[in-house]
Amino acid sequence: MPSAQRESILGRENASVCIGKLAKTAGLTADFKPLQGTYSHRQVEPRSLPTDQEIVDFHHGLSHPGWRWVYGMMATFGLRNHEVFFLDTADLEAEEQSITVLKGKTGRRQVWAYHPEWIDQFSLRKPVLPDVTGKQNSDFGDRVTHYLRKVGMPFKPYDLRHAWAVRTMLYGLPDTMAAQQMGHSVTVHNETYHHWITAAQHQAEHDRLMARSDRPVAPLPTTPQAP
Repeated sequence: MPSAQRESILGRENASVCIGKLAKTAGLTADFKPLQGTYSHRQVEPRSLPTDQEIVDFHHGLSHPGWRWVYGMMATFGLRNHEVFFLDTADLEAEEQSITVLKGKTGRRQVWAYHPEWIDQFSLRKPVLPDVTGKQNSDFGDRVTHYLRKVGMPFKPYDLRHAWAVRTMLYGLPDTMAAQQMGHSVTVHNETYHHWITAAQHQAEHDRLMARSDRPVAPLPTTPQAP
C-alpha cells in the first residue's frame, strides 16, 4: 500500500474515532466504524532495512563518543530512540549480554544482544551519553533523530530496532520472547515483522537447515526403475 493511501486511511480512522466519542458525549447513537477504512499491519510495505554490514559501517564513521554509544545500543538491543537514556547497564558492565530498560513507552523490561559481538566491537560496556535534556520521551527521541539525520545516516533510527527484530528471527528466538524484549504484544510482533523477512534471509535459513547432519533425507525407490 502506498504511504499516501495508508496515511489517508489512518486519518479517516482517527477522525471516525474522535467523531464517535463526541457523538457519545452528546448522547447520540451512531456507528462511524464503516468510515475508518481497511488498514492493517499486513498492508504496510516492508521497509528497506539496513544490512548488518551497513549498520557496522555507519557506526564506524561516527566520531562523537556519546552518540556512537547511543547508536550502538540502539543497534545491539533494538531500543526505541528515547529508551537509551533510561537504562540500567549494571549487567552489561559486569560482562553480561543484557540491559534493563527502566522506563519509556512500555515500561521496564530486560533485553539481550543479538549480535553479542557488537557489545565489545561498539565499546558499549562503559556508558557514554551525550549531554542532552528533555521533559518527555519524545524530546529525547527527537534529539537522537536530529543528530543522526544531521550526520547523514542513510536510514531511519527506528530501522535499527526493526533490524534487531528481524535478526532475532534468524537467531531462532521465539516470538513470545522477542515481543517481550521489544515491549509489545506477540500479535503486533508477528503482524509487523514476519512479512519483512527478505528472500536473502529465507535463503540463508534454508542453507543453514540443509547443512544440518540430522536433517530429513528424501527416500530412494525400493524397486528398480521400469525400463
